[in-house]
Amino acid sequence: MSSILQEGDIEYKNDLISLSIAMDIGSVSELTIFSYNGKGIINYNTLSDYIYKVERLKSISELNVNLQSGKSDMLGYPEYFSWIPGNDISLLSDNSNIENSINVETVKNSLSDQEYHKDTFIILEDFYQQDWSPEGVWEIVKLAPESEDQVRLPFFESQTKGEGTEGRKMNLINWMVSQGLITESGQDQIDLVNELGSFKFYSSSVNGSIFKLILKRNFFYSDAKYKYLTSFVDELGLIKTNGVGPFSTITEWNNIFDITFNSNVYSKISISQSRDEVFYAEIEEYINTNWDNKLKDNLWSQAIEDNSLDLSSRDPNTLRQVILYCLKYFGASQDIYLMGSKLYPDLSDSNVKTLIQWKMHTGAIDNYSGLKRKIIREDAFIPMLNKTINVPKIVFLPPKTSYAYSMDYNKLTNTENNTGYN
Repeated sequence: MSSILQEGDIEYKNDLISLSIAMDIGSVSELTIFSYNGKGIINYNTLSDYIYKVERLKSISELNVNLQSGKSDMLGYPEYFSWIPGNDISLLSDNSNIENSINVETVKNSLSDQEYHKDTFIILEDFYQQDWSPEGVWEIVKLAPESEDQVRLPFFESQTKGEGTEGRKMNLINWMVSQGLITESGQDQIDLVNELGSFKFYSSSVNGSIFKLILKRNFFYSDAKYKYLTSFVDELGLIKTNGVGPFSTITEWNNIFDITFNSNVYSKISISQSRDEVFYAEIEEYINTNWDNKLKDNLWSQAIEDNSLDLSSRDPNTLRQVILYCLKYFGASQDIYLMGSKLYPDLSDSNVKTLIQWKMHTGAIDNYSGLKRKIIREDAFIPMLNKTINVPKIVFLPPKTSYAYSMDYNKLTNTENNTGYN
């Protein structure tokens, strides 16, 4: 494993926490690290995530810290244990890539408390030979697929203090009372709690995700939220022409797609705006403003009459809606590709086929996973067509809007198949 350490890591208590997780379609989960009176406690709120490996790593060698001998019944002893923090167990829990796989029909309560940790909270030092005082700043240093054929990763957001902090602290105090660790709740007890890091995870794929998450404590403050905020721009520099011809249209269009150049899902235009969000807002406005004039003249009016092009629809308004839908949720449009190949062919020796941009740029490497975006083809349900079609999609960190799509897809399949899949 390559080093992911920084200055300040030589302190032996400044170790790493590694979680290997199976996450269902349409899921949202929250991980929070607390210190209570110097004692480290982790909370993982989820409906069904299965954390099949919890590992504590030494910060210098990145080797496992062994579990206590009293935990010898835990699956994975002595190097790790398995954790089921939700009421249900992920439908990916029997995937062949998962160690300690569980049959998807297994009920949580039927599993042994000696083999699995089944609470939403965990006091980490209770499992290990060393104590664990987590004071410091916690950040995600790795979020990567566990195997080459499982490359669908969730998104994460680092939550700043004040975004639900008091509620999370109160939940911790109530849990400690229920466990007999303290005798009463109240503000005096809440004041003893320090929230050191809180992260939300959103499933990005209709296939769910199997991934490894590594968190590190850093004594020297550095907020992971700002990892991609080093190159803010005050102006996008978008090109606006007064022309109405094909060259003017393709120049303005491609310039909007350049917002996503050398960027990925975590890249920012400013503290509050991601490049993906700004890109879609700009392309949506451009399409809606120009659909019945310059885009009609220079893009779709000729193509829509060409039966050799397998467009999603030959109704102009439906075609516009499908293009916007696919750009928003998948980062690419097959219809733009087909029309562009016909009207704006790339006659060079490249494999690009068309001079007009039809997908977000895919070249930037993500700091957390080492992956970069890629285009694949998959079936997707398109609501304005009321059918499933094969479309190009950005994967390996797709637009964050893909979480909303996976939620809608999950509801659709749940309704049609009555699977009970949440």
